[in-house]
Amino acid sequence: MDSGGFDNVASCLDPTDIRVCISKAVAEKDVGALQRACNSVIQSGNSPDREDLDLYVLCAEAALQLGRAEISKPCLKIYFEGNPPANQFLCRAYLCQGQLECPPATGSAEDFEKAADCFLKAIEVAKTEPRHDSVKLIKFADDTTLIGLISNNDESAYRREVDRLVSWCSGNNLELNAQKTVEMIVDFRKSTVPPPPPSVMDSPITSVESFRFLGTTITQDLKWEPTISSLIKKAQQRMYFLRQLRKAKLPAQMLVQFYTAIIESILTSSITVWFAGATVRDKQRLQRIVRSAEEVIGRSLPSLQDLFHGLVFNASVLYIHTLRPLLQSGRSFHLLPSLRQVLRSLEEVNDPDHDWRAKLMMQLIKCCVDGGKTEEARSLAKVTEEFVKCHTSHLFPELFSLLMQHKLSDRDVLFETSQQTPTLTAIYKLDEFKTLSSVNGDELREEDAGKLQDIFDWLVSAKKPSFPTESDQQPLPPAARVAFLLELAMLALQTKHQKVAADCLKELKTAKEAQSASQRIIMECISVEIRLLKKEAKMNEYSKGSVEARLREIGWLDQWLLNAERAGDPQAVQAVCASVWRLCLPLLQHNLRRSIRGALLRLAQALEDIQRSVAYICGHEEQDPGLML
Repeated sequence: MDSGGFDNVASCLDPTDIRVCISKAVAEKDVGALQRACNSVIQSGNSPDREDLDLYVLCAEAALQLGRAEISKPCLKIYFEGNPPANQFLCRAYLCQGQLECPPATGSAEDFEKAADCFLKAIEVAKTEPRHDSVKLIKFADDTTLIGLISNNDESAYRREVDRLVSWCSGNNLELNAQKTVEMIVDFRKSTVPPPPPSVMDSPITSVESFRFLGTTITQDLKWEPTISSLIKKAQQRMYFLRQLRKAKLPAQMLVQFYTAIIESILTSSITVWFAGATVRDKQRLQRIVRSAEEVIGRSLPSLQDLFHGLVFNASVLYIHTLRPLLQSGRSFHLLPSLRQVLRSLEEVNDPDHDWRAKLMMQLIKCCVDGGKTEEARSLAKVTEEFVKCHTSHLFPELFSLLMQHKLSDRDVLFETSQQTPTLTAIYKLDEFKTLSSVNGDELREEDAGKLQDIFDWLVSAKKPSFPTESDQQPLPPAARVAFLLELAMLALQTKHQKVAADCLKELKTAKEAQSASQRIIMECISVEIRLLKKEAKMNEYSKGSVEARLREIGWLDQWLLNAERAGDPQAVQAVCASVWRLCLPLLQHNLRRSIRGALLRLAQALEDIQRSVAYICGHEEQDPGLML
């Protein structure tokens, strides 16, 4: 049953003005204007003639963007207390709540699980249709819809709820408009006798075959052709203005903005309601509008399928961004249940970003290993390997390194796989060396030192044209070779093998064209560490000269830390911080620590900054983070 509206004598605020005020507050970063808008929403919510719950979500999102959690939290509290319907605003409210619940990096696992629960709820709302009890009441502004599930011809619960709604309206100075109230019965049984319609204020309710609810036409057979035809007609009318703007030679970027605001907003109206049930023919009709707009603008535009599944993807990205501190070893096993659900949801909607799904699958493998579930990790590794080989072959080296590190496959199989490409061979050699018992000891055994030298010799020969490869394989790419040399140099420093570290640095200096800015910063750290190894005996004497020399190296690295922060590369920042910390360790004596206080403070701040602000690797890098709300 749908009630067309309430007649109320009380005045109400115009929601359009409130929405404009919220948008203006965000654009101008005006917290005062946002506070006034929120106060208006709360005051209007106390009026008996409206429950515009969506405005609370808009206020909460705007407050979150402006960093005002004290405004966002009460808005969400009021919204959830209003028993909101399961629509996009409920999904957005859970996304906001998840970000507000996110604790600092030092928070407990329970705090992170609270935030994760919000994101999982958002995913459920976005990907599935909510389950209803026998009778469900849906309220939007002055529209009220009552849904009743009638089993065994028992209408008692449904009719009791109708009577209760009429009684509640009468007791709250509201009058149901019987002329705008209709009833529609959805019944797919072959032989049925329609029940008599209920009455409102002694007037029988009209029974209809379809009715329009919030701009969407719902029919008895649950076909969406009338709704889609209406949307297509509106969109085609607006295509005229897009063509006129094209004739006026507006830039393509402005045409895309016009399309998104005026045409795409029409095509996606209530898309979460009807898209999953639309026929292939209707989807093709809608997509023709998108293709026509692409021809006019001259740029590719997102398909309706991508827009439909966008909420699930955005929720998964926010989930990872928020819970990133829990991805550390020793804590990541807490994410096993929720991360499984996120991956399952992405699979259900067939998310097209295979890179993102592959990275989440590899992260799930790490969580299984962290939780001691080795057999589950092995099983998942096989599934991930098939997925990566089929969709994202460029990520296979990363997966192979994971298999080597945690021994998730047989040694013979790993060795055979490593012979397929030089990149996999390099990964196999380095990871095999890391598993040696003497690598983490005080001194490197002579035979193990020889293996380290063999790896360096292999990497040096990998750049030569005569480098032996199987069949028609290409030699090791220069960029990959630089990355492996850096890793080998760090391993050599860890095992105090000064010669190999120095040889790696010398070889790296000859490959300048393949180096990134962050890699050059890491090379400077290696250079400082090598100088430290050369002077290690003198440095341990704590003479005035040795202390001053160590402080000069710390000052030098302090400048490179600033460069690493400007580059925005967390790996470079961590490498510099590790080198600074190793240099500072001997100076933590009670009479020397004052001289390194500033360096340690900057180190701590740098680590905190990358922990707080660096985004986790994401497949849709071109997507605006603001749209994730």
